[in-house]
Amino acid sequence: MTTEHQSDSFGFLFEKLNVSFDGGSVTTREDFVKARKWVNSQVNKDGYLYPSTSYAVTKDIKSEKWKRVPKTTRPAKFFHMPPSHEISMLNPTDQKSDRYGLAGFVVQSLAFLYGTKLQFWDWFIEGRVPVKTQTINIALTASDVEMFFGRAVPTWKDYSHINKKRMVNLLFVHSVAGAVEWDWQRFQLEYMVTDACYRIALDVKKCSAPRHEDRLQSFI
Repeated sequence: MTTEHQSDSFGFLFEKLNVSFDGGSVTTREDFVKARKWVNSQVNKDGYLYPSTSYAVTKDIKSEKWKRVPKTTRPAKFFHMPPSHEISMLNPTDQKSDRYGLAGFVVQSLAFLYGTKLQFWDWFIEGRVPVKTQTINIALTASDVEMFFGRAVPTWKDYSHINKKRMVNLLFVHSVAGAVEWDWQRFQLEYMVTDACYRIALDVKKCSAPRHEDRLQSFI
């Protein structure tokens, strides 16, 4: 019996990391140093990488020349980060399902653990990205990460299909919350994350806390 493997890339995670989890593994890409060098050249003094400048252009059909449209310069809405790591799935389904499933859970969990924003190599990122400024104050080793996934992945696998999707999405929103520039935006997003956690806890533990101020206590 052969085991099928499927690899995908994501980034940008500033730490070299090689870990395994139930269903796959994460490894550092061979071009990691090159990607890190580029990120270092772009990162702001405050530790964040900001979107590059964009502008609109028009093309003359006859001459086929491009012309820049005046007064359209602005920060780009979306951009790509260079991939830094590979995620290899054992017995994969299709790439889209894996990205919204276990692969997505692992990638967004790493974003949570390292206090940054991560995305698959060909998916867009919006807003600034924490690179040298972590949004969570914990120190990790590779063994810590493997220990985390040793408990987190089996727990996630036991969830219903809808709760699996909720967990991936709330981890993504949590990473976005840590990178916004206004405190009220962060509060709003993290409030949404807490509410989503309660919804999962409601299904899993059958807990009930109608009042919002009682919901954190209901997780315990």
